[in-house]
Amino acid sequence: AVNAWEADVVELGEVRANSLVSVGTIRYGVLLFAIQVNRSTGLKGDPEMKSKMQNVSEVMQKGFDIIDEGLTNYKKVMPVGEEADAWQKFVTDYEQWRKRNEVYKSDVIDGLIKSDNLEQNEILFGKMADHLKNITALRISMENNMQKLYTVNKENMAKTSENAKKQSSSYRELSLLVVVISIL
Repeated sequence: AVNAWEADVVELGEVRANSLVSVGTIRYGVLLFAIQVNRSTGLKGDPEMKSKMQNVSEVMQKGFDIIDEGLTNYKKVMPVGEEADAWQKFVTDYEQWRKRNEVYKSDVIDGLIKSDNLEQNEILFGKMADHLKNITALRISMENNMQKLYTVNKENMAKTSENAKKQSSSYRELSLLVVVISIL
């Protein structure tokens, strides 16, 4: 019984909490990046476009770094069952999303920062709508799988917590019995 209770505590504290925090970190990085993609589309014609695009590029990189941190921490979880399935689906979409967005950042955003050619800038701004159209389905699929990871963890935490409470209650009863017997 002690081992079961300890296993539940470890499951909650080291596995489920780490999974939830890691997925939340990944989600924050994805959203941070997505906001910058949308922000970049509104900078056409802005007199401060270059400096604002520089900031967009920096925040995009920050988003990638945050995602990487979440991915590194999540790898410690070792998901199984339904969580492993959702994770694998997320990773498959994420790898495509990441590659496409790295190219977008490098070619379009950083290209606009470096370019003084108005024709080239028009072409680069033109690529933004296509990128948004092509990347949206992947991002939505990633979000759905991150939500699935959250839901699975929430359900597992509730089950594990309930089991730990039952184990704890059994220990209290056993402790009380030992005290009563020792008094007699």
